[in-house]
Amino acid sequence: MTYALRTTVDPLSIIRAVRGVVSAIDPELPIARVASMTTLESSALARDRFNALILAIFAGTALLLAAIGLYGVMAYLVSQRQGEIGIRLALGGRPGDVARLVIGDGMRMALAGIVVGTLASLVLARALEGLLYGITPTDPVTYVVIAAALAVVALFASALPARRATKADPASALRS
Repeated sequence: MTYALRTTVDPLSIIRAVRGVVSAIDPELPIARVASMTTLESSALARDRFNALILAIFAGTALLLAAIGLYGVMAYLVSQRQGEIGIRLALGGRPGDVARLVIGDGMRMALAGIVVGTLASLVLARALEGLLYGITPTDPVTYVVIAAALAVVALFASALPARRATKADPASALRS
């Protein structure tokens, strides 16, 4: 049997009075566990909070791996296109145009990944519904924030290869 009391004072300060009232009614009735509602709520949600923390750590790791992967792909593509980029610069292309080209390629790849990931997460969101607290599995704000964060990470992951591409030597590209 469980009783809950609402009070305007600190709940733990009235324990002695509550025990006295209960023992006056029935001296044989044991009072086994006394806790505030905040403590009970915290212990009830501890497992869900732990699961959310683990999922957040995995999400952060996935974001880091996505950034490293996109950087690696962009760095490889820039090294493969070094001749083309050098020729563009030799024919009058501006470094800013080359940087926009490289960053644009990276953002197109990231946008494709965001679209595919969003569609997959909408399909799989029902499986995670039990782990969510305070939001629905298809919360649009969450999807927009995550997509924006991924786009920013993709922008930064493409920036270094783009900067490297603007430093391409047109003379060596023409010689090769």
